[in-house]
Amino acid sequence: MADTRTQAEEPRHPAPHRRRVAGWRNYAGLILAPGAWSAYMLFAFGMADLGCGVIVGVTIWTSLAGVVSLLTGLYGGYIAHTVWKRTRHEAEGDPAAAIDVGEGRARFFGMVGMIASGIFAAASLIVLAASVVMPPC
Repeated sequence: MADTRTQAEEPRHPAPHRRRVAGWRNYAGLILAPGAWSAYMLFAFGMADLGCGVIVGVTIWTSLAGVVSLLTGLYGGYIAHTVWKRTRHEAEGDPAAAIDVGEGRARFFGMVGMIASGIFAAASLIVLAASVVMPPC
C-alpha cells in the first residue's frame, strides 16, 4: 500500500528552529541563575555561623558572593533572552494550537530561562541587600 500523505500532512518537529542556537545555551539560560542563587545561599548560610566573631570580614565575603550570584543570574537571563530572540518565530499562529501540537520547544526554553533568571536574580539581590544591611551575628 502506497503512502498517500502529502507534504502538508507531514508532522513538524516540535522545535524547528533548534539549530539556530547551541544546545548549551538552552541549558545555561535555564540553569545559571538558579544554580548561582543556590550556591550563594549555601555559602551565605555556611558563613553565617562564622560571622559571630570567629572570622572577621564575613560580611565582605558574603556580599562579594552575592554580587557574583547576581551577575551570574543576569548573564543567564541574557543568554536566555538571546535564545528567545533567535527562536521567537518558531511557532506561528494561535498559542493554544501551538500548545496542542507541542511546537516551539526552543522558544519555550528561552522564555522560561528569562523568567527563572529574573526571579532568581531578584532573590539574589534581596539576600545581598539583607546581608549588607543586617549584622552578621
